Amino acid sequence: MKTVTSGAYMNAPQKTSALYAEDGVLWGTVAEDVRGTPEAIRAYFDYFAAIPNLSVVDGSYHAVIQVMGDSAISSGYYTFSYPGPDGKMKMVPARYTFVYRRNPAKKKTTGTEWEIVNHHSSALPNQPAKLARRAEDDAASVDAATKLWMKTVTSGGANNAPEEVCGLYASDAVLWGTVAEDVRSTPASIRSYFDYFANVPGLSVVDGSYHAVIQVMGVLGDTAVSSGYYTFSYPTDDGMKIVPARFTFVYRRNPDLLATKGTEWEIINHHSSALPNQPDALVSVSPKKRLYVPKKHMA
Repeated sequence: MKTVTSGAYMNAPQKTSALYAEDGVLWGTVAEDVRGTPEAIRAYFDYFAAIPNLSVVDGSYHAVIQVMGDSAISSGYYTFSYPGPDGKMKMVPARYTFVYRRNPAKKKTTGTEWEIVNHHSSALPNQPAKLARRAEDDAASVDAATKLWMKTVTSGGANNAPEEVCGLYASDAVLWGTVAEDVRSTPASIRSYFDYFANVPGLSVVDGSYHAVIQVMGVLGDTAVSSGYYTFSYPTDDGMKIVPARFTFVYRRNPDLLATKGTEWEIINHHSSALPNQPDALVSVSPKKRLYVPKKHMA
């Protein structure tokens, strides 16, 4: 992006073309034909990289990167801008796929060991409303995933709660359990935690104690974070034990789970901890009802 927008006076057409492999293929953003020779690619950038004051809008670049040994793919967004004939800035939101091949010999001349073997760049289409994934829908499904976790973990040993709740975690998940002193990063260690916790007799989440703030992120919206409060309760010989707690769930979207687990969000990181005794000098920024359960529930 830096090279293609550096301007004709910086020899941008030649320097941009040099980033492509000898066998590189290009679908240019504004080209009607595919270009599969160095000469054809250079001809495209003799036009595109010479557009006066061409730039990439700050903050418009987002990428998802896959590395497969000596090959790599970068897919994402960028928005080009340049002054139009009327003097107003023209904005072109676009999407791209770069396919790279590692070539250490390139580094001496281009500053990178990755040469472009395929590049497809296209203006963003006008997406039909029915196809659009709404952020509020994603947030609702993440919220449902956390509620499913609470329902499952409190369903009891008779309902195979330990196994069922572990099924909500990814194989590479990491867990800080509410009452555990050690971090758990294998399916076996996570299962051993829930063999204890999900078998606590009468374990429940206090009604009204759950509140969450949800963030959906990533270029494709495939990662989400839910941070909030829940309060656990369970019977003891001295009455109901109440444990106000806070949580952070990090989720990864996995549509394959939907048919078997009832959610497409798998947990990749979960940190749960009892609420600390906050110093009086530290002013609270949250409503008390989010921090503590009603007094009638307190033991």
